[in-house]
Amino acid sequence: MFLHEKIEKRTLVAIVFSFIGVLIVSDPAQIKINPQQFYGSLFALLGGFFYSAMAISSKSLTQKTTPLYAAFWQYFIIIILSFVFSLPNRPALIFNNIVPLLYLGWAAGGLAFLLYMKGIAKVKGQIIQVITMLEIVIGSLSGIILLGEKLNLPTIIGGIFILFGIFIVSAKRENNFFVILIGIGPMFTG
Repeated sequence: MFLHEKIEKRTLVAIVFSFIGVLIVSDPAQIKINPQQFYGSLFALLGGFFYSAMAISSKSLTQKTTPLYAAFWQYFIIIILSFVFSLPNRPALIFNNIVPLLYLGWAAGGLAFLLYMKGIAKVKGQIIQVITMLEIVIGSLSGIILLGEKLNLPTIIGGIFILFGIFIVSAKRENNFFVILIGIGPMFTG
């Protein structure tokens, strides 16, 4: 494996439970993809793939340096690449949305990512993505609490599967605090 870690059976079981939970929460029978949504779904899928690749490469990087150093350089490169895409926008658009942009940059981006990187540095690479599936549970709860969305049976059942997978992979570990950090880091991204 890339990180030279032996894959534990409990991790495989946790991945299966969490993946089943994700499928149940997303309720694939209800997904209707029209041509406009196809590209959005495709980009989301590609984003998920690259996010996973980032998590694994970040684990490797945090073994050689500090999480803060790794986070700084990742965000510095993101700023440079994003600057090109922001050039066509009018400055008024940015100034009119400065409060949400500051929140996204500080809490949803910076603080969440620093917590995530700190957690990655302390746990095995093979459990990183299982723990980050807690983001789905937190996102669903945030939608219910903050946006008034209705709680449905697939969300409850899927959430239980995800939580069970996280429990399997994190039970009886010495560094449970850092496992929790990985899970709550994405909470700030809502």
